[in-house]
Amino acid sequence: MQPIQTKTYFFTLFATLALFVVAFAISTYITQKKTEELKSDEDKISINILSLETQYDLLKDSSCKTFNRDTLRSELDTLSSKLQFMEGQVGDDNPDVFRLKRYYSLLEIKDYLLTKKMSEQCHFDTIFILYFYANKDCPDCQTQEFYLRAIRDEYPQTETYSFDYALDLPAVKTLITLHSIPPKPPVIDINGKAYASFDSLDSLDSIIKQYIKIATSTPSIATTTVSKLKKTSHK
Repeated sequence: MQPIQTKTYFFTLFATLALFVVAFAISTYITQKKTEELKSDEDKISINILSLETQYDLLKDSSCKTFNRDTLRSELDTLSSKLQFMEGQVGDDNPDVFRLKRYYSLLEIKDYLLTKKMSEQCHFDTIFILYFYANKDCPDCQTQEFYLRAIRDEYPQTETYSFDYALDLPAVKTLITLHSIPPKPPVIDINGKAYASFDSLDSLDSIIKQYIKIATSTPSIATTTVSKLKKTSHK
């Protein structure tokens, strides 16, 4: 009986070690593959950043008739989505993500300054929204982001820029100082006036309407959204 037990023991040990080696190899492969994909995304983002910086230099001397920033806005949104994906994969403490996030924030400020300048020069009725959030200890931040997306989708006059309040970047710190942003995000700055977190989409909607002077008879975003959802559910 003893030889049989010994064989069983060694077989079990060998099988366990084999499974461990296979699992380790698969885990290493997946990690390496993910790292390569993130590196590829990082390279693409870096190229897009350089491209955007060049476009800003070209557009800053454009006339009111030729100024068109739709492509820039689309590219900024794409960069934002990629950075959010990278943050979700490796965390916002990753040095590569942190570096790219700083670059992206600088691009946002460049876009804000350029669009603000052209808006004043060409008399555009643009509403500028600066959103300051925090990645940690900010339970209301995600809700405010949802409200702002709804506002931007509803009102094309709005330009929204998001900044990490805790980001170690002098340009962002200067923006916070110039706009007198309180140190408790989330904070939404609308055309130079800072607001604390909104408790509903309707409350934010009512503030935006004051700026764009839309008739009070216009249905609220929340009402419109609920109505659309109801129609979809009945189909």
